This record gives sequence, structure tokens and C-alpha cells, in this order.
Amino acid sequence: MDLSETSALTYEETVERPVYGYLLHNDEQRLEILEKCPNISAKELSITITNSWKSFSEVCLFIFYFMFHILTLTLFRKRKMNMPKEQKN
Repeated sequence: MDLSETSALTYEETVERPVYGYLLHNDEQRLEILEKCPNISAKELSITITNSWKSFSEVCLFIFYFMFHILTLTLFRKRKMNMPKEQKN
């Protein structure tokens, strides 16, 4: 297939990016911090979230990575269930 035959992928053809542990933490912390300090700058918010992530113990980080793998597996299974039979191989 040459470039002239290619077209943009549809939503169904794209692969969803997995959610990483840090992103889960980031989303949760962002909401929490913004409720407490609605006027915080984006830079300070980012620094606060990053420092919070760095302060976690290895056990906490393991839990975030475990959550990431569970989410990835769940999304993969859900996506595979919605595929036409001929694509499930």
C-alpha cells in the first residue's frame, strides 16, 4: 500500500493508550488540590502533584502499577469482545 491509498484511522481502528499509574494519581490529586486551592497556578499544581508522587513508598507505587495492569487488561478484553469474530484471532 502506498501513501496515496492510506486514510485516517477510524475510532474503532485506533488503539487506546493505557492509563499509567502516574496519570491516575495526577487526575485524582488535581481535583483534590483545585478544590482546596482554586487559584493555584498550573506550574505550582504540577510541582505539588509531582512531589506527592515522588513521596510514595514502593508499596504505594506497586498498587498504582497493579491498577494500571488491571485497567489495561479490562480495556483489552472489552475491546476484544466488541470486535467482529473474524478480527478476534
